Amino acid sequence: MGAFEPGVKERTVFLTGATGFIGGALAGRLLSQVKALHLLVRPGSHLSIEHPKVRIFRGGLNDPEVLRKGMRGCEVAFHLAAWVRLASEDPLLFDRTNIQGTRDLIEAASSEGVKKVIYTSSVVAIGPSHGTPADEESVRRTPFLTDYERTKALAEEEVMRAVQRGFPAVIVSPSLVFGPTDSLKRYSFNRFLLEFVTGRFIGIPGDGKKRVNAVYIDDVVEGHLLALEKGEIGEKYILGGENIPLNALAEMAIDLLKKKRRLIHLPLPLLKGLSWIEMGLSKIQGREPRMTPRSIAIYRYDWAYSSDKARRQLGYRPLPLKEGIEKLLAWAFAGQN
Repeated sequence: MGAFEPGVKERTVFLTGATGFIGGALAGRLLSQVKALHLLVRPGSHLSIEHPKVRIFRGGLNDPEVLRKGMRGCEVAFHLAAWVRLASEDPLLFDRTNIQGTRDLIEAASSEGVKKVIYTSSVVAIGPSHGTPADEESVRRTPFLTDYERTKALAEEEVMRAVQRGFPAVIVSPSLVFGPTDSLKRYSFNRFLLEFVTGRFIGIPGDGKKRVNAVYIDDVVEGHLLALEKGEIGEKYILGGENIPLNALAEMAIDLLKKKRRLIHLPLPLLKGLSWIEMGLSKIQGREPRMTPRSIAIYRYDWAYSSDKARRQLGYRPLPLKEGIEKLLAWAFAGQN
């Protein structure tokens, strides 16, 4: 492969995950710059993007022929598609999509001569923080709490093994992403804030003292483009925002709304018991559970992260959390008028 010139301007770009939150936002941003955008879309999935630059390839990550066709003529690929669920009736879907699907994409990209691949992982693959914020070099000290965490971590290992064989990949790891989207209720932090918008009581799992790291969607999209332009092959970059305890996060949203809201702290043992009931109901109703016993364990830990590496090496500059929440709430209220 020849030397790679940074950027996407006037290039043909391949992207997976365009029906998701980050992937959809990234696709929208790319359309103003690329020559053509090739999107891998699962059969039956709805894609809201319609544009003359877009070419859709119907298939899944486990369809090597469709992957090769989609990447044919592309210099750049963004791999964001993943199986993101709290639980699945078929747990192997996590492995087939997140691990084997990544292997299949690596093979297809290699065969088609793609010059740079940005693989989107997640900070949950790194695991909880312990005292100081975790970074790209942190070693996981807790067991995996969900199959999503486990398979994203193993998919990262697949990418790094491929890099050692000469595969031109960069990993980015977003934290808890929030912001405007067509499916506001579908994403956890958006759903959390929507409770304030609708005036419902807010349930804070546990004592609310555990920290999370939240980042605005536009900053994550920009981080992907910076990783393409400046990211070093074989490196990983955390794309995060501010670290904040859940209580302080809720209070910040309340202050911005300038309305009275009541916070309720929900004991984790109670939530764990309720999660077993929710698991049973979800099976009967044929839907994804809203919580599981394993997902409740998440709230026992801090999830604080440092994006210093991305700041230094990529020029990554995320919005202050308050500004991001202001933008989301303004958008959400505008949608209600």
